[in-house]
Amino acid sequence: EAGVDFQLQGEFSGTLSSGDSYGLQIIALGNDGFRAVGFPGGLPASFKVLVWNIYKLQARDWAPELAKWGAGQDLLLLQEASDAPALASWLASGHWSWQQVAAFRFEQRTAGVLNAAQDPAVYSCSWRVPEPSSRIPKSALMSLYPLQGSRYPLMVVNVHGINFELGMAAYKKQLEQIGKLTRKYQGPVLVAGDFNTWNGKRLALLQQIMTRNKLQPVSYSQDERMRVGSWALDHAFTRGLTVAAASSQRSSGSDHNPISLELHYP
Repeated sequence: EAGVDFQLQGEFSGTLSSGDSYGLQIIALGNDGFRAVGFPGGLPASFKVLVWNIYKLQARDWAPELAKWGAGQDLLLLQEASDAPALASWLASGHWSWQQVAAFRFEQRTAGVLNAAQDPAVYSCSWRVPEPSSRIPKSALMSLYPLQGSRYPLMVVNVHGINFELGMAAYKKQLEQIGKLTRKYQGPVLVAGDFNTWNGKRLALLQQIMTRNKLQPVSYSQDERMRVGSWALDHAFTRGLTVAAASSQRSSGSDHNPISLELHYP
């Protein structure tokens, strides 16, 4: 039976005398032992997110367009982000803290999903799923960010969905992995990215799995998301967050158009 120590563990947040926010996770070790992990700062309760497949930096205008759409954002969720020095330099100059998954190689550079924020993530994990036809992996990256006002960090899952396969077995497996990851998490959740929903069956499967895990789709006041026919490829889903604004506008910086979100906790 768990002792009284384990009744005291948990996540706590407050404000320092300086006015800065601070989070603390208390972990019970047993035998009257505890470990405390502090999380200074964190995302503001109202925060802005850019979600964008940046096409491996192949568009001529990617740099000025990323600077334009990234200005004032608190989180960047990029897909097909290259490990090119130019992108790393841009992130560093903006004081971004980032993690990237090296999913595949393109023109001697690795590319994959990338999460960036002004404050570092307290935890990240990634996974890659090879496409059945090309064997080129698609990737996903989960990061936890301290969030002001929340006992639990914000869970962010950045997804680049399986694209080419005859059926949907690998695609379904990838989406179910995301669902399993988010299912029992007690804090706020954002799942977003390029899901490659280029037909009705793929979109229906995505919506089914997100709904099963109580993740709500975001609607857009202006919707210029990239489409194959009538099917939009890029999506965002939330749980435990309020969507204050969401739009997708045209950009010459990629073959996809960026999604801009304004979210609030709770």
